Amino acid sequence: AVLQMSFAKACSSVMPHKPFEGPLRAHLVFYFQRPKSHYRTGKYSHLLKPGAPTYHCGRKDLDNLVKFVLDALNAKVYVDDSQIVEIRSAKLYTNSDPRIEVGFEQLHPVVSVSNEWGCTILLWAKIFIISLLLLC
Repeated sequence: AVLQMSFAKACSSVMPHKPFEGPLRAHLVFYFQRPKSHYRTGKYSHLLKPGAPTYHCGRKDLDNLVKFVLDALNAKVYVDDSQIVEIRSAKLYTNSDPRIEVGFEQLHPVVSVSNEWGCTILLWAKIFIISLLLLC
C-alpha cells in the first residue's frame, strides 16, 4: 500500500482534475533495465548481442504489475477500476531508464448503424486521455 501511494503521488501532476467516468482502455508498458549479459564486451560493449531479447520474461509477473498500477490509480484517474474494460500491456527491456508508461482511452459510443440484416453495429470513438511517463 505504501508503494502504491508513492506511485500515485508521483503521478499526481499529470492526473485529471476529476476522475474519468465510463468505459476505459488501459495501456501499460513496463520497461526494465537490460542486464549486462545482453551486451557485447570490449570496445563493442555498448552494442547488444545478436539475439538479445526484446521482452522481459523474468520475475515480476505482468498481471501483478498491471494490478499494482490500476489499484494505485483507482479513485484518482478513474472512479473505479471496474471501468477498465480492456487492457493492453507489455514487459520490455530498455536501453535507457527503466520506467512505466501508462495511458488511458475513454471509450464513447458515437454512432449506431444498422446493417441490412437489422443488426446494430456500435462504433466507438477513441479519445486519448492521459499519458504518464514515470521512472520505476
